[in-house]
Amino acid sequence: MKPIYLHDAGIKPWEQTTMVSDSRFETITVVHRSVSELFDLWFILAVTISQSLPRILKWRTIGHPIEGSKVQELKIMKKLKLDLSNSDYVEKNTESGVISYVQQLTTPMIEFDLNTITQSRYTVLLFLHGDEPNNNSIWDNIKSSDGGLEAKGMERLLSYCNELVICRLFESGTHVSLQMIGEVDKMDVVRGKLNDLQINKVEEQDVAEIINT
Repeated sequence: MKPIYLHDAGIKPWEQTTMVSDSRFETITVVHRSVSELFDLWFILAVTISQSLPRILKWRTIGHPIEGSKVQELKIMKKLKLDLSNSDYVEKNTESGVISYVQQLTTPMIEFDLNTITQSRYTVLLFLHGDEPNNNSIWDNIKSSDGGLEAKGMERLLSYCNELVICRLFESGTHVSLQMIGEVDKMDVVRGKLNDLQINKVEEQDVAEIINT
Protein backbone atom coordinates (compact mmCIF):
# COMPACT_ATOMS: atom_id res chain seq x y z
CA MET A 1 0.00 0.00 0.00
CA LYS A 2 1.25 3.46 -0.90
CA PRO A 3 0.50 6.31 1.52
CA ILE A 4 -2.53 8.49 0.84
CA TYR A 5 -3.83 11.63 2.46
CA LEU A 6 -7.11 13.38 3.22
CA HIS A 7 -7.75 17.08 3.72
CA ASP A 8 -10.65 18.25 5.90
CA ALA A 9 -11.84 21.62 7.11
CA GLY A 10 -12.10 21.92 10.87
CA ILE A 11 -10.82 19.46 13.47
CA LYS A 12 -11.63 15.85 12.60
CA PRO A 13 -9.99 13.15 14.76
CA TRP A 14 -9.71 10.02 12.63
CA GLU A 15 -11.10 7.49 15.08
CA GLN A 16 -13.64 9.70 16.85
CA THR A 17 -17.23 10.44 15.92
CA THR A 18 -17.22 14.09 17.00
CA MET A 19 -15.55 16.84 15.00
CA VAL A 20 -15.37 20.64 15.28
CA SER A 21 -16.38 22.74 12.28
CA ASP A 22 -14.08 25.68 12.94
CA SER A 23 -12.96 27.36 9.71
CA ARG A 24 -9.75 28.62 11.34
CA PHE A 25 -8.35 25.10 11.40
CA GLU A 26 -7.81 22.15 9.08
CA THR A 27 -6.93 18.50 9.47
CA ILE A 28 -4.49 16.62 7.25
CA THR A 29 -4.67 12.82 7.63
CA VAL A 30 -1.99 10.54 6.17
CA VAL A 31 -2.94 6.86 5.99
CA HIS A 32 -0.40 4.07 5.60
CA ARG A 33 -0.12 0.36 6.32
CA SER A 34 2.07 0.41 9.45
CA VAL A 35 4.05 2.66 11.78
CA SER A 36 7.35 1.45 10.35
CA GLU A 37 6.26 2.15 6.76
CA LEU A 38 4.96 5.57 7.77
CA PHE A 39 8.12 6.72 9.55
CA ASP A 40 10.07 8.17 6.60
CA LEU A 41 7.12 10.26 5.48
CA TRP A 42 6.37 11.37 9.02
CA PHE A 43 9.99 12.45 9.44
CA ILE A 44 9.83 14.61 6.29
CA LEU A 45 6.62 16.26 7.49
CA ALA A 46 8.00 16.77 11.02
CA VAL A 47 11.10 18.48 9.64
CA THR A 48 8.93 20.64 7.38
CA ILE A 49 6.75 21.79 10.27
CA SER A 50 9.67 22.31 12.64
CA GLN A 51 11.28 24.82 10.27
CA SER A 52 8.69 27.37 11.43
CA LEU A 53 7.64 25.66 14.68
CA PRO A 54 10.90 24.35 16.18
CA ARG A 55 9.74 23.77 19.75
CA ILE A 56 8.37 20.23 20.05
CA LEU A 57 6.53 18.98 23.12
CA LYS A 58 4.94 15.68 24.03
CA TRP A 59 1.75 15.75 26.06
CA ARG A 60 0.71 12.55 27.75
CA THR A 61 -2.04 11.71 30.21
CA ILE A 62 -2.48 8.60 32.31
CA GLY A 63 -6.14 8.91 31.31
CA HIS A 64 -7.75 7.87 34.60
CA PRO A 65 -7.53 8.75 38.29
CA ILE A 66 -4.91 6.91 40.29
CA GLU A 67 -6.67 4.53 42.66
CA GLY A 68 -5.04 3.49 45.90
CA SER A 69 -2.94 5.18 48.53
CA LYS A 70 -0.90 8.36 48.39
CA VAL A 71 2.16 6.11 48.35
CA GLN A 72 0.99 4.58 45.06
CA GLU A 73 0.52 8.03 43.57
CA LEU A 74 4.00 9.10 44.64
CA LYS A 75 5.49 5.95 43.08
CA ILE A 76 3.83 6.73 39.75
CA MET A 77 5.00 10.34 39.85
CA LYS A 78 8.55 9.23 40.67
CA LYS A 79 8.54 6.77 37.76
CA LEU A 80 7.29 9.41 35.31
CA LYS A 81 9.88 11.94 36.45
CA LEU A 82 12.71 9.54 35.59
CA ASP A 83 12.18 10.45 31.92
CA LEU A 84 11.50 14.14 32.52
CA SER A 85 13.80 17.13 33.02
CA ASN A 86 13.44 20.13 35.30
CA SER A 87 11.92 22.17 32.49
CA ASP A 88 9.15 19.61 31.91
CA TYR A 89 5.91 19.74 33.84
CA VAL A 90 4.06 16.85 35.47
CA GLU A 91 1.13 17.27 37.82
CA LYS A 92 -2.06 15.71 39.11
CA ASN A 93 -5.26 17.50 38.20
CA THR A 94 -6.89 18.07 41.58
CA GLU A 95 -10.35 18.09 39.98
CA SER A 96 -10.08 14.84 38.00
CA GLY A 97 -7.35 13.07 39.95
CA VAL A 98 -5.53 12.33 36.66
CA ILE A 99 -1.78 12.75 36.24
CA SER A 100 -0.46 14.18 32.98
CA TYR A 101 2.70 15.87 31.76
CA VAL A 102 4.20 18.16 29.13
CA GLN A 103 7.72 17.19 28.03
CA GLN A 104 10.18 19.10 25.89
CA LEU A 105 11.53 16.74 23.24
CA THR A 106 15.29 16.77 22.85
CA THR A 107 15.61 13.57 20.83
CA PRO A 108 16.32 14.23 17.14
CA MET A 109 13.23 13.49 15.07
CA ILE A 110 15.11 10.85 13.09
CA GLU A 111 15.50 8.91 16.35
CA PHE A 112 11.98 9.46 17.66
CA ASP A 113 9.93 6.32 18.35
CA LEU A 114 6.51 6.82 16.76
CA ASN A 115 5.18 3.85 18.70
CA THR A 116 5.22 6.03 21.82
CA ILE A 117 2.36 8.21 20.51
CA THR A 118 -0.01 5.63 18.99
CA GLN A 119 -2.54 6.09 21.80
CA SER A 120 -3.87 9.22 20.15
CA ARG A 121 -6.41 10.21 22.82
CA TYR A 122 -3.73 10.10 25.51
CA THR A 123 -0.53 11.24 23.79
CA VAL A 124 0.14 13.90 21.15
CA LEU A 125 3.06 15.96 19.88
CA LEU A 126 2.80 19.74 19.88
CA PHE A 127 4.85 21.88 17.47
CA LEU A 128 5.18 25.50 18.65
CA HIS A 129 7.07 28.59 17.56
CA GLY A 130 8.75 29.97 20.70
CA ASP A 131 9.08 29.61 24.45
CA GLU A 132 5.62 31.00 25.20
CA PRO A 133 3.26 29.75 26.41
CA ASN A 134 5.44 27.82 28.85
CA ASN A 135 4.99 24.15 29.65
CA ASN A 136 3.04 24.87 32.84
CA SER A 137 0.55 27.05 30.97
CA ILE A 138 0.05 24.46 28.25
CA TRP A 139 -0.54 21.77 30.87
CA ASP A 140 -3.09 24.02 32.60
CA ASN A 141 -4.95 24.64 29.32
CA ILE A 142 -5.14 20.98 28.34
CA LYS A 143 -5.74 19.45 31.78
CA SER A 144 -9.51 19.40 31.26
CA SER A 145 -8.86 16.84 28.50
CA ASP A 146 -6.80 14.52 30.68
CA GLY A 147 -9.45 11.81 30.38
CA GLY A 148 -8.76 11.74 26.63
CA LEU A 149 -8.10 14.52 24.10
CA GLU A 150 -11.01 15.06 21.71
CA ALA A 151 -11.86 17.66 19.07
CA LYS A 152 -13.19 20.28 21.49
CA GLY A 153 -10.06 20.06 23.61
CA MET A 154 -7.90 20.47 20.51
CA GLU A 155 -9.89 23.52 19.47
CA ARG A 156 -9.40 25.06 22.90
CA LEU A 157 -5.64 24.42 22.79
CA LEU A 158 -5.25 25.70 19.22
CA SER A 159 -7.19 28.85 20.11
CA TYR A 160 -4.95 29.38 23.14
CA CYS A 161 -1.66 28.98 21.23
CA ASN A 162 -1.32 31.30 18.24
CA GLU A 163 1.38 29.18 16.59
CA LEU A 164 0.67 25.47 17.07
CA VAL A 165 0.33 22.23 15.12
CA ILE A 166 -1.02 19.13 16.87
CA CYS A 167 0.40 15.82 15.67
CA ARG A 168 -1.45 12.62 16.57
CA LEU A 169 -1.14 8.99 15.48
CA PHE A 170 -3.82 6.31 15.53
CA GLU A 171 -2.98 2.64 14.97
CA SER A 172 -5.49 -0.08 14.11
CA GLY A 173 -5.19 -3.66 12.92
CA THR A 174 -5.33 -2.63 9.25
CA HIS A 175 -3.62 0.76 9.01
CA VAL A 176 -2.18 3.77 10.80
CA SER A 177 -3.34 7.35 10.44
CA LEU A 178 -1.10 10.33 11.09
CA GLN A 179 -2.92 13.60 11.65
CA MET A 180 -1.61 17.15 11.55
CA ILE A 181 -4.11 19.70 12.86
CA GLY A 182 -3.62 23.45 12.90
CA GLU A 183 -4.38 26.81 11.34
CA VAL A 184 -5.07 26.90 7.62
CA ASP A 185 -1.73 28.46 6.65
CA LYS A 186 0.18 25.77 8.57
CA MET A 187 -1.79 23.01 6.89
CA ASP A 188 -1.16 24.61 3.48
CA VAL A 189 2.54 23.97 4.09
CA VAL A 190 1.92 20.32 5.01
CA ARG A 191 -0.36 19.81 2.02
CA GLY A 192 2.18 21.44 -0.28
CA LYS A 193 4.90 19.05 0.91
CA LEU A 194 2.63 16.02 0.41
CA ASN A 195 1.86 17.20 -3.11
CA ASP A 196 5.56 17.74 -3.81
CA LEU A 197 6.14 14.13 -2.72
CA GLN A 198 3.32 13.01 -5.06
CA ILE A 199 1.25 11.52 -2.24
CA ASN A 200 -2.25 10.94 -3.59
CA LYS A 201 -5.12 12.91 -2.06
CA VAL A 202 -8.29 10.82 -1.69
CA GLU A 203 -11.80 11.16 -0.33
CA GLU A 204 -12.90 9.45 2.87
CA GLN A 205 -15.28 7.09 1.09
CA ASP A 206 -12.37 5.63 -0.89
CA VAL A 207 -10.12 4.83 2.07
CA ALA A 208 -11.58 1.44 3.03
CA GLU A 209 -11.19 0.06 -0.49
CA ILE A 210 -7.60 1.31 -0.72
CA ILE A 211 -6.68 -0.22 2.64
CA ASN A 212 -8.19 -3.58 1.73
CA THR A 213 -6.57 -3.91 -1.70
